[in-house]
Amino acid sequence: MWYFGVSRCLYFSPNVIFFLILSDILHLKSNYMSTEDNKRRFDTQRIHAGYHSQEHNNSVHVPIYQTAAFDLQSTERAGRLMRFEEFGYTYSRMANPTLSVLEQRVVALDGAVGAIALASGMSAVSYALLNAGEGGRVIA
Repeated sequence: MWYFGVSRCLYFSPNVIFFLILSDILHLKSNYMSTEDNKRRFDTQRIHAGYHSQEHNNSVHVPIYQTAAFDLQSTERAGRLMRFEEFGYTYSRMANPTLSVLEQRVVALDGAVGAIALASGMSAVSYALLNAGEGGRVIA
């Protein structure tokens, strides 16, 4: 069961990116914000939060991952990824490293527990309502 509070929905134009800023989440397995991000001031977080160059071949700037699929390495690992027992990327429509950095930056700037970047406003509304329909509770 998911419980999440939506503190606000943001729309950024012209990129047409919608966010659900999550103010409170239970059962979220990943930690969006590192302690290093907590120590930074707003302008520094705006540029650097959520990005660690050593995880991206020491690229100075956030790479734009344009791949659709990722190498899952084995069927056992694919199973763990699909059951959310292990963090990783399976298909870019669900998540990719570029999108993860974006979500982590929004979390750092907003001071929220988590953020979910979605492709449209309708997908943000659907996401919230479908989770409530499955027994979750949306606190707006």
